[in-house]
Amino acid sequence: MFLADRRLGAERLYALAEYDDVLPFETDGLVYEAISGHPDIFVCPLPEAVIAAHNLPDRWIDSLQRFTDRPVVRGFSPVGDTYPASARYNLGFSEAVCVGGAQTDTVLARAARKASRQWVTVKQGYVRCNLFWIGTDFVTSDRGIEKALRTAGFEGLWVDPTPVLLPGFPYGFIGGCAGTDGRHVFWTGALKHLGPETAAALRALTEKKGLETVELSQGPLIDGGGLIRI
Repeated sequence: MFLADRRLGAERLYALAEYDDVLPFETDGLVYEAISGHPDIFVCPLPEAVIAAHNLPDRWIDSLQRFTDRPVVRGFSPVGDTYPASARYNLGFSEAVCVGGAQTDTVLARAARKASRQWVTVKQGYVRCNLFWIGTDFVTSDRGIEKALRTAGFEGLWVDPTPVLLPGFPYGFIGGCAGTDGRHVFWTGALKHLGPETAAALRALTEKKGLETVELSQGPLIDGGGLIRI
């Protein structure tokens, strides 16, 4: 099941639903409006558990639990309207490396360290917004994350985020546009909007990893807080 911002709209959500169940997500009054429907602000799936924000309403905890055999566990800290409280659960997780910082919720950080082979600390608080994994290679719109991961021995791409839409802000971030089911890499819009060189590089990386690129719309890429598969 994918958890996706309801505001991505019917075209994108219906296209994603051809591959798996989709649960349109929204919250009210927990964080600022632009990210109130972004699942990566509230939920971080790990191999052994799904970690959810301490103050995520019960109805969402119950809904998530219906779609997974893993326990859905509340973190220690509530999300809030201002940073760092708005970034407690925005973790860049993979089993090879986990990227986080001092703002990361303690329950999430402990579980992620146990599930990943190493931990990399970065200054950027909105890690998952800025980081997406295609196989074992990273895609990021943050230069600090890029430098930290290259130093740790990982390969990947930096992508200029300015073409990415995030209503209320000048632009969004690349991680918020993407998701995967392990066979496909899904994008909330058409890669051509990132420019021909970047689009070609992302397609080539996806193909190299044995995955298929799926564009949910030919419209612009929208930062919806990621397409989070539970």
